[in-house]
Amino acid sequence: MKKILLSIFALTTIAINSFAQVTNLGFETWVAGNAWDTPTGWNSMNDVLGPLGITPYTASKVNPGYNGSQFALRLETKAIPMAQDTFPGLAICGTMAFDLQTFSLELSGKALNQRPSGISGFYKYTPGNIVDSALVGITVTKWNGTSRDTIGEGYFLGTTAINYTSFTGTVVYDPAFNGVAPDSVLIFLSSSVADNNSDAIGSIFYVDDINLVGVNFNSVEQFNSTDKESYGVFPNPASDVLQIQSSKITPRSNIVIYDAVGREVSNTQIVDMNTTISLDNCTNGLYFYRISNASNQLIQAGKINVVK
Repeated sequence: MKKILLSIFALTTIAINSFAQVTNLGFETWVAGNAWDTPTGWNSMNDVLGPLGITPYTASKVNPGYNGSQFALRLETKAIPMAQDTFPGLAICGTMAFDLQTFSLELSGKALNQRPSGISGFYKYTPGNIVDSALVGITVTKWNGTSRDTIGEGYFLGTTAINYTSFTGTVVYDPAFNGVAPDSVLIFLSSSVADNNSDAIGSIFYVDDINLVGVNFNSVEQFNSTDKESYGVFPNPASDVLQIQSSKITPRSNIVIYDAVGREVSNTQIVDMNTTISLDNCTNGLYFYRISNASNQLIQAGKINVVK
């Protein structure tokens, strides 16, 4: 599997469908029902690899958290024999999907209409080798009507910390967007800053009580889809057909469905608010979908299970 470079600046970060607010920055609530642990409002590499049956899991819930809180997030860099690669513990506040065509992660953020001055919290870190580091990253963006502008970025690199230690990363804003309010934020956590030389099996990162410095969460807007299309893809699991509901239509948008090894099994143009796709060519299993516009720019991506 192609190496995924775990720098917030190297990943393709696509903040789309950023309607839900930033929540659960203290990791106190967790999604039930999966074989793996996922904090509510977050996605991890578990959610990407778990449905493919690829283990071991790299993100987990630990007790207690910082200052006696009930839970914290634990991320660990592990060798994944089934993928013949090393994967860091990776989590984002939002959603992520793995693109089988490009072997890249496609990320979606959360709604935010304020400009944070930084990101802070508490962490512990044990690197697997002397050059590895933990990463806390933040990207603040704004939809300009046709694409998404990055108006500010910040990060913190964590070194060895046996006990919970405070951290702060400053958000640096592009002067070209001076005074511009964002509409989306992506928070990115990794147990390794990985390239071919520095990713280390056994790097362990604990993180808790994240805060967006300068943000009043009581006044964060709940965004609606007014400036770009969004799609409902259901049912999931699906059997015979898949329904696509659109908030609005961009000419020549299309949805492509791929099987678990990346082969295209369906390619359908979306020309109406409601589109039905036959799954006659799909057998039982996990599939991925990609919705793109006429310029082949990604609008939305995800996964579906077919059960017949």
